[in-house]
Amino acid sequence: MSEFIMTDVTDGIARITLNRPQAINALDDSMLLAMYEALMEWSRDDDVTAVEITANGERGFCAGADVRLLAGNVVEGGPWLHFLETEYALDMMIANYPKPVTTHMRGITMGGASGSAATPTAASSTPTR
Repeated sequence: MSEFIMTDVTDGIARITLNRPQAINALDDSMLLAMYEALMEWSRDDDVTAVEITANGERGFCAGADVRLLAGNVVEGGPWLHFLETEYALDMMIANYPKPVTTHMRGITMGGASGSAATPTAASSTPTR
């Protein structure tokens, strides 16, 4: 589990909260994997009836991929392709999720963060300043 992802279930509603506000919740491998694993678990849990995705911080929902980390991986020959594969797998899971998913996008929402709204059920947003 990632230190930057918080999960809980209350009254049948499962919640994922991005918790890396100092980086506008920029996504790294551990965050993507933690979200994927939580969603996979909840998809099989009959007590979970819906999922909400939200984020902590005042500046925005999510800046997308952690481009500094991703660029470093490219330069160093690290696992940059694995990051993209995991991100797209998560996007596909959300788009085809068997339960309603609501993503609360507020403020900055860029790049890979948009995939969390790739659900046919609901996405909410507020205008940025």
